[in-house]
Amino acid sequence: MQMADLRRALHSQGNFRVTPPFGNFVIDNSVWQSMSAEDKDAHVASFVAYRPRQAATSTTVTSTNGVLTVPVTKRIATKPGQCKQPKSERAA
Repeated sequence: MQMADLRRALHSQGNFRVTPPFGNFVIDNSVWQSMSAEDKDAHVASFVAYRPRQAATSTTVTSTNGVLTVPVTKRIATKPGQCKQPKSERAA
């Protein structure tokens, strides 16, 4: 996404829109037009730097583009029947 498209999305213009976690950054077009260039740059910079909080109890993970949602797993790529040994039983 180009920076110009991102800026247009922040004031509801253009082909793109802002997703719900970032909705608090969307402002009215008339307010955007009345802002100074420095204020606009600061608003865009705060939008880019913002990282939304994810719920700690979430059972799914969504990709950054929002297309793919997969369930959260405890472990990835373990062999069947394999368990973690306590440190006291591990070979030195």
